Amino acid sequence: TDAGNDVRALKAEKAEKTAVDGAIAKLKQLKIDLDVEVKAAMAAGDEALQAKENFRTKMAGALEQRLFYMPSFKIYGGVAG
Repeated sequence: TDAGNDVRALKAEKAEKTAVDGAIAKLKQLKIDLDVEVKAAMAAGDEALQAKENFRTKMAGALEQRLFYMPSFKIYGGVAG
């Protein structure tokens, strides 16, 4: 990233410690912001996955109640290997 390249360039130029520390602080803040965005995106995906699973469960229950389909293990009393 640009912030990482800035830190490397400052270190290569042997810049003042305050300038390097400021660039490192900026880089750390960008990392924290990215982590927050990633966690928010993952949480939104989890909610969508949960909604999809709830729909699948309700649909399967309705189809089984109407005897539209019946899994064979329910008819024959279990799963045999």
